[in-house]
Amino acid sequence: MSNTTFAIRDYIVGESVENLTPPEIYHKIFSGWSESNGNALPSTMPARDISVYGHYDENVSVITWLNQDGTVFLQQTLYVGDEFQIQGQPNMSGYKFLGWDGYPQDGIVPSEDLTIRPRYRKYTIICMMYDTGE
Repeated sequence: MSNTTFAIRDYIVGESVENLTPPEIYHKIFSGWSESNGNALPSTMPARDISVYGHYDENVSVITWLNQDGTVFLQQTLYVGDEFQIQGQPNMSGYKFLGWDGYPQDGIVPSEDLTIRPRYRKYTIICMMYDTGE
């Protein structure tokens, strides 16, 4: 949405400048207004015409999948609100992988960074003796 005019307002010099409501842009977070020279939106109208520009940041979260030892198995930067899928499973010798702790039940990327850890259990050997009656 670069250089698209979405509002024009007329002010008298010294009049309070209203804080404009920015347009919503999918996968973006509004971060503020500034003039073309980088100055913040003035609180009162100066004795000149001004153009202000809206600034947006990507609306993303970092999803970190860990191995059992805390090293990174996979790291993804994803858009907040999008669906994301479980990404494989790390192997750990002598243990059975049970699933991921911290994976959101709805499978939607949250608005904050997320760390997901594997859950394991040791394999169990069951030894049974049978009495054959002899």
